[in-house]
Amino acid sequence: MVVSQNADLARSYVSKPGLVERLKNRLGEPGFSLLCDGDIGLWAGPQSLADIRNTGQQTAEAMEGLTPKPNEKNISNPDSKVDTKSDQQKSSRDRVAKLMEGLTDGVTSIDVDPLGVLVRTYAVLDPASELGKSARGGAHAGANLNRLPRGPFVVAVSADMAGLGGTQAFLDLAAQIPGGEQVPAWVEQNKNVASAIQFAIYPSKLGVVGGGLLNEAMLWIATADSAKAKSVLEQWMLSLSGEVDGQKRDATWEKDRVLKNGISTDAYAIKDIPLPKNGQPARKSNPMERIVRSLMYGPKGPNGFVKTFPDGVFVTFSQRPDVIEKAANCATGTSSLESDAVLTALRGWMMPKPDALAFVGVGSLLNVVRQAANAFPMGGIEIPDAPPDLEPIAFALSVDGSKIETSTMIPTNVIGIVVAAYADRKEVQQEEQNDQRDAASTNDGYQESPNVLAPKVAPDTSNPTTPASKNP
Repeated sequence: MVVSQNADLARSYVSKPGLVERLKNRLGEPGFSLLCDGDIGLWAGPQSLADIRNTGQQTAEAMEGLTPKPNEKNISNPDSKVDTKSDQQKSSRDRVAKLMEGLTDGVTSIDVDPLGVLVRTYAVLDPASELGKSARGGAHAGANLNRLPRGPFVVAVSADMAGLGGTQAFLDLAAQIPGGEQVPAWVEQNKNVASAIQFAIYPSKLGVVGGGLLNEAMLWIATADSAKAKSVLEQWMLSLSGEVDGQKRDATWEKDRVLKNGISTDAYAIKDIPLPKNGQPARKSNPMERIVRSLMYGPKGPNGFVKTFPDGVFVTFSQRPDVIEKAANCATGTSSLESDAVLTALRGWMMPKPDALAFVGVGSLLNVVRQAANAFPMGGIEIPDAPPDLEPIAFALSVDGSKIETSTMIPTNVIGIVVAAYADRKEVQQEEQNDQRDAASTNDGYQESPNVLAPKVAPDTSNPTTPASKNP
């Protein structure tokens, strides 16, 4: 099928010999195979990608023009905050557009299977572009989850830093992204400390309100020098102390705390204390900031343990002895997510040695969102029900020689949850429309017979699914 913005051009298109070879030369054998292997294959060349970028920029500019500005009276003032914010948005947009110019070819493949839907992408970058330079890749050992305890999770992520090109590749890319130039100096100074990272959020028995989203979360930093890695974390943590936005931030680090379960570990905590200014009462933090902070860390705020092992460092985000004990047991051989049968099956849909892996436990995630919605009402958002053992969504990424490949597997049961939630929402909307129509009929009856106290309105039987009790 040929798609073009020019109908005459599409109708006059004639397939000529050599197209396959040209695509193979542009995409390489892996990219061409990906294009042909799926049930649906899409390829966009340089001109199409440029059109997409231009359309996106025009849409963003049009949306910015429609956005109401709170300071219209001072729009001509070059020092106004509105103008400054608008200029920053335009600058950021231009930088992202320039960065995306490094993308020369894009491939998307969609494969529909009884077990789920597999979406694969393949991006070819100009090696001389900034984006291409940051996607050079490295030695591919493959990301794994061998330091994350086995069990239900909200999200589990792993990245092979060497396979992605090392920390320097992240720094190069960050320098081109708006805000990325603010990467702390200690990251640059210690860019070779970590060789891989693993991170997971597990459902907390204390709940989101009682303990926060990160109450049972843990971070593993693989390194050949765990003592140096812990020292870097300590120095960075203590550097957070000081006055920030009218508040005193107090970061503490305790060495070699012995817990009741016998584990020896370092502990950290960060507290924000509002400071009085010019004799005025202390500034109260923004309500939204307090909500987000509470949802993330619970009422105690950021705190946790840091424990070293010969091949890495574990960091927790709460000072619960059972959490650091579970992490320590996994570091010394307890079953991990790497041996989980469901995750192993899902990884069969991915590339053999991905540089990054991510799994989203949809059942646990929906439960967490439901807890947050119940604690902080969000305008009647309805959260669909899902069993905690629902298969997770899987994502993998590989970077090699200015080419980026991704795979996303969405299990059939997850799609079923989404479809059922959509159907339920449409049913609710239909009932609301029926109620509004019935109310309008009642009002019309009163207007036609103003002297009748109780006008009789014939029941609406046009929709047999409407409960009789809802008709007046």
